[in-house]
Amino acid sequence: MIKAYVLIRIEANKVDRVLTELTKIKEIKTACVVTGPFDLIAFVEVKDFQELGNLISGKVHKLDGILSTTTCIAIKGRC
Repeated sequence: MIKAYVLIRIEANKVDRVLTELTKIKEIKTACVVTGPFDLIAFVEVKDFQELGNLISGKVHKLDGILSTTTCIAIKGRC
């Protein structure tokens, strides 16, 4: 199981819509609007790196309003 945090920048006035759409994706376990250099952080769980790539490029990047993402793969801890 691969766990990762996806840090997302979103166009102004589209944060709520993106949050709603992200929560419909089964691999995304949590999604929170945050302050700072990113607008939203999502926690994802997938079976392998192929599925992670498909999730980010095939689902997340296709959402209207997404400007950029940074994916941080968890390697240790209780996440």
